[in-house]
Amino acid sequence: MEQRPLPTALYCRLSREDGDRMESDSIGNQRKLLEEYIENHPELTVAECYADDGYTGTNFQRPAFQRMLRDMESGRIRCVLVKDLSRFGRDYIETGRYLERWLPEHGVRFIAVTDNIDSARGAYDMMMPLKNLFNTQYARDISQKVKSSLHAKQQRGEFIGAFASYGYCKDPQNHNRLVIDPPAAEVVRRIFTLFENGTGKLRIARHLNEEGIPCPSEYKRLTGEKYRNNHRLAATTYWTYATIHRILQNEMYIGNMEQGRDDRLQMHGKARRKDRSLWTVVPGTHQPIIEQDQWQRVQTLLNANARTPDFQQNVSPFAGFLKCGDCGRAMVRTAWGGKTFYTCGSYKRCGASVCSKHYIAHDALTKVILDDLNRLIAGVENLRQLAQQSAGGVYDLPRASIEGHPLDMSFSGLKTAVVNLTHNAEQKGEPLDRAALARDFTRAVSDELVPRAMLAARTCGRKTLVAAGGVAANTILRADLMAACAHESVKLYLPPLRLCGDNGAMIGAQGYYEYLAGARADLSLNAYATRDIDDAVVAYRAQVRDIFA
Repeated sequence: MEQRPLPTALYCRLSREDGDRMESDSIGNQRKLLEEYIENHPELTVAECYADDGYTGTNFQRPAFQRMLRDMESGRIRCVLVKDLSRFGRDYIETGRYLERWLPEHGVRFIAVTDNIDSARGAYDMMMPLKNLFNTQYARDISQKVKSSLHAKQQRGEFIGAFASYGYCKDPQNHNRLVIDPPAAEVVRRIFTLFENGTGKLRIARHLNEEGIPCPSEYKRLTGEKYRNNHRLAATTYWTYATIHRILQNEMYIGNMEQGRDDRLQMHGKARRKDRSLWTVVPGTHQPIIEQDQWQRVQTLLNANARTPDFQQNVSPFAGFLKCGDCGRAMVRTAWGGKTFYTCGSYKRCGASVCSKHYIAHDALTKVILDDLNRLIAGVENLRQLAQQSAGGVYDLPRASIEGHPLDMSFSGLKTAVVNLTHNAEQKGEPLDRAALARDFTRAVSDELVPRAMLAARTCGRKTLVAAGGVAANTILRADLMAACAHESVKLYLPPLRLCGDNGAMIGAQGYYEYLAGARADLSLNAYATRDIDDAVVAYRAQVRDIFA
């Protein structure tokens, strides 16, 4: 039976930092190269060309890239074709995650033409991670140079943003200078006047929405700007409490150039808001919209009305995770009839004009999450039962070995091999013996762990071995450990199966019960270990004695 050609995505990307002279031509050149490749490979057919022109490779939240991912998830795209790895991305961690896990898990083939990479040929060679590292370092060097240049412009009071603050626009003769945009400026003056006269921020937002006045993001789009903001919902087309609040606090409206509000500790890390004292503010760089006297009166009112939330008592375990399925805004907690619910924040603040009325009870949400966790746990048990249905010996899976480092190991290559094996079988239409694969996978894990555990015991002169965590629940591994320890006269401690939980799950469970007990940390909490290692060892030994007493 003749196989149908794989529907292929041609992905092209170019950032302004890449140094190419003509962006559009470069995108076109990439596409031409990829189309020529397709012509010489009849097993592939073009489904669509996705292009991100002017987007950095260190951030994967690119519009065309994200649209391509959605098409992969729907099954519309079965292969991705790029000129080279750097076009796909310049972050070696994220690029590796997509290539090693995401694409194989979705049954998508990956080809980088000039790098001679094709996932259909099997596991990637060692040069691919090295190329990813080079691409990342190149991006870091460029990023540092660009950052230094932009900081110098900030200090001189030049505007360096992509989009001017609402009420202003870039001077057509000098894009580093701001000029007043009269229609938007009039709205800004009205907002300040309404607030000064006692109208609350939420009520101001409702007034503007009722009158059909476009919010800042929508206004920018209507005036022809290709507006995008990675920190907020691109679909927001109405005024909100937060929008009014930001306008009332923005020093740009009194003629001060206020920039450098956010910073990234890492090149591709999340931008974090800096303390206001660290912002770059240069006075008198452009014409003010709001007079200084009115500005001071408004700031006095804002400070008088400011409230400090009690994070210790009012934090929700679902805070920051719940999003409305209709508008994408955050769900907010509310109480009614003595019970706790989560409802759409947009609807609660702005009514049916922006979203529909829907909610979920806290108890119902908790049950849904716990049911999902139980299903995941059951999946592990199903894998164990599946492995017992076969003697294995069907699939030759890799065993890790590093010359000169007999105790070092990693399961990443093993897991990747399983993913690639299932992916290739699916592409070729070959049947897959799931029971044999589960057995051979478990055997490969045991072959990695057991000999190294016994070697470690011999090397350290120990005659006692303790297995713990989720791995200790594996029946094949437990049997192999018992046999190996009996052969070498090593005493083995294996906890009951009910105590063999995954370490991450156990930490999460402990955190949940600490939360219920009222244990809280303040906002200074970090990930640095503060407990003395000797104390931790003593405590662990005491726990082990209690378990096996």
